[in-house]
Amino acid sequence: MKKWEPVRMESDAEVYNVGGHEVKVIWGWATGSDMGEHNNFNTEVLVKLDGEDYEGYDVDAGEEPWDEAYLEAYENKTIAILNKIENEVRI
Repeated sequence: MKKWEPVRMESDAEVYNVGGHEVKVIWGWATGSDMGEHNNFNTEVLVKLDGEDYEGYDVDAGEEPWDEAYLEAYENKTIAILNKIENEVRI
């Protein structure tokens, strides 16, 4: 699996360059009946491709957000989506 490095960090996001396209991975969204801002996918993490909503996912791991299991699951899901985008933009 390819290791991706963000080109920049924001307060609630990592920004990647994938084949000349900006991919922003934004975390911290409210889900379900939680109070706070929700994204269109109602997921914890939102991926934007060139500023447009692309995909959302939840990180279903670990006892608490940001423990080691959670971070590993977050990284694995993010890498899978970045690889998927890379394959799509090549076509």
